[in-house]
Amino acid sequence: MIETNFNLQNDQNFDFDRYKNLVEKKSTNKTLSKLEARELVWYKAFIQEHVFYEHRLEYKNLLTQFIEKKINGQQFVIQFHEIEKKHYKIADGLFNDFQFLKTFQVNVNANNFCIIIDMLSEICFGIRSEGEVLYGWVQESFLKLKEIC
Repeated sequence: MIETNFNLQNDQNFDFDRYKNLVEKKSTNKTLSKLEARELVWYKAFIQEHVFYEHRLEYKNLLTQFIEKKINGQQFVIQFHEIEKKHYKIADGLFNDFQFLKTFQVNVNANNFCIIIDMLSEICFGIRSEGEVLYGWVQESFLKLKEIC
């Protein structure tokens, strides 16, 4: 088994040099070990979480509109997925932006925020209605987000 200093559960540091090394190794078609591949995915997750957290007000505003019944469930689900898609695209652009990543810092709140957003995403994917179930989940998520944001 290959050893690494990267701890998937507890590491909150973004090791730019290590990330760049893994990206370069992958881009030259060298095979990453399973552990290196997991490590690269983990680093990319940090970047995605950062993007989502930096745009947290978009989610908060959308949840507020739905809770205040300014938009219906179908509009909420569509807008939620549009916001999410936009943020994934932004994150994809940052994966190779080494100038930005050189000073990148992991935000602990970003992970907690994204756990809620991921849960909402799954709910929106599974429930495409205006029912009370969706409203209850959104309202609960909004309260959790208020604690984080």
